[in-house]
Amino acid sequence: ALTVQDLHRLRDKQGTSLYEVLKGRSLDPDEIEQVEYKRPVKSFTEIHIEQGKVLEHEQKRIGIVTGIAAPERFYVTIRGNADHSGATPMNLRHDALCGASKIILGIEEIAAMQEEPPVVGTVGIVEVTPGAMNVIPGVVKLGVDIRSISEVARNSVVTLIKEFIDVTAEKRGLSYTIEPVAQDHPVAMHPAMI
Repeated sequence: ALTVQDLHRLRDKQGTSLYEVLKGRSLDPDEIEQVEYKRPVKSFTEIHIEQGKVLEHEQKRIGIVTGIAAPERFYVTIRGNADHSGATPMNLRHDALCGASKIILGIEEIAAMQEEPPVVGTVGIVEVTPGAMNVIPGVVKLGVDIRSISEVARNSVVTLIKEFIDVTAEKRGLSYTIEPVAQDHPVAMHPAMI
């Protein structure tokens, strides 16, 4: 619940407080803590922009959401050897970035194979260490986001991705760790509301 202090603290980009906005609309923000909505809420409708490109691609003006995709997120840290780029022959390299690159493409391919229900996979963070032109990357940290409206499909894809990471690391002489970040549950919209 919002308090009067919250109304003074919350401000828009121009610095106007929510308190001032409510006052400007002839409302009494000092009474915010006494406001009650007495009728039970059975449902609500949210109008929202599409954050993807499906409607545009399908040349549709409006869509109805049947489910909210939820992410499983984790970090993958891949470790190789940060050796000198000029003095280390190709057959003696353990390049964490080359391994990470293969893993990134694997995530894309594995997610794309799951068509119905669809799963999407994104690597939105790539941190390379030491990050020097003359040093083979020794450590790469990836931020991975896998989503679906089906928890079963998403979990299946995540399992395949983790197996792929293991095989890729072993083939390339790399080590890795996986650090879970979030595992949310998808939400299906109630059929009566659709």
